[in-house]
Amino acid sequence: MPESPKTYTLLRGQSEPSLAIVKAFEPARGQLLKGDAATQVWLTTYNNAPLILKRWHLVSWLDRFKAFFKQSRGDRHWLGAARLHKSHIRTAACHALVKESDAHGVWYWLVMEQLQGPTLLEHLTNNVLTFAQEEELLEELAAITAQQVHAGFVNRDQKPSNLILLQGEGPLHLAVIDTVGLVGYTSAREVRMIASLVFEAPGLKSAHRRARSYRFLTKYLQKRDGAVHRAALHTLWQQIDRFCQEIGYRFWERVEKEKS
Repeated sequence: MPESPKTYTLLRGQSEPSLAIVKAFEPARGQLLKGDAATQVWLTTYNNAPLILKRWHLVSWLDRFKAFFKQSRGDRHWLGAARLHKSHIRTAACHALVKESDAHGVWYWLVMEQLQGPTLLEHLTNNVLTFAQEEELLEELAAITAQQVHAGFVNRDQKPSNLILLQGEGPLHLAVIDTVGLVGYTSAREVRMIASLVFEAPGLKSAHRRARSYRFLTKYLQKRDGAVHRAALHTLWQQIDRFCQEIGYRFWERVEKEKS
């Protein structure tokens, strides 16, 4: 039985070479970075330049309803990245959003820049940092988080595995690689964003320190408010602890296993 013909439509961005990249891409020849039945992320190359390809399968009627109103995950990633760029917050550039369709379904492809460097989670897991290195890292993490709040939004998916530690000489810099979860600021969403930064590492059995999290919160409030008020620090600390417990994970469950 012959294969169903595929059609490709450029939804956002540059028509060339992005359409050609998506049409010619063979998943078996790309490096699958992560994926499940609905979403896949590959590292590939085009003209010897590295690129990231993200693909979403629009399975449900709700997926297609959102896509009709340009609120698919691909659209939201594109718009989120644009908001970060406008606010001078480092993130991977989006080159194009492409729709693929045939008789079997609809897929959205996002063609993105590949940022060179490990994720923050990989960096924390694979390295023993000195106190000075931790301080530099926490300063940058507090800065990029406070920048988003000052710009009027938060990232619900700002966890260590979605932040890249950019390679290069000079000052340390982080960049955001998943912008689907960018939403308008509320205090509750801010708590969720901060909680995402501090509970992913122990959840994946990575090194985690209570003192490190406390120092991060202190630096974050300094960047956000220009000063650290003890009451605000205590309130934020309690809110994060409560949030983590409500999702079924004890915030400090691994404290007794910390390195001295």
